[in-house]
Amino acid sequence: MEHNFTFKRFLNALLAFLVVNILAGLFILPWSVWVATTVRLGKLFEGHGIMISLRKSEAVVLNWLRMFFDGLIFISYVVGFLIALYGLFDDGFLTFFTVILISYIAPFVLSLVKEVLVVLPFGKYLKLEEIAENTQKQ
Repeated sequence: MEHNFTFKRFLNALLAFLVVNILAGLFILPWSVWVATTVRLGKLFEGHGIMISLRKSEAVVLNWLRMFFDGLIFISYVVGFLIALYGLFDDGFLTFFTVILISYIAPFVLSLVKEVLVVLPFGKYLKLEEIAENTQKQ
């Protein structure tokens, strides 16, 4: 492996940092998390309905907790926009901009909390349950 430091490699590393950390992390990732959550919540009413989706699992509380965080992620943009509008008319543009910025980052933070509280500790169990469900469908 070649370890020669060049200015071109430095610029490429800087560009990679800007794309991965700034562009993807701050601008693309929160929106992608929100869209994926919205699609996931929208699919709950397809098929058998939301209560069947909750009860079909042996881990009802874990599924509810996962859906609870999905709901928080979804509603963060809706409530954030309404609070931002209120702030615009009540306090001015700075409040509007601050609330929009916080609301935009909220899905990323909520998703991180969801992954730490639900997915990491119980992810293997939930995945095994999903595999068992897919096996029964076949």
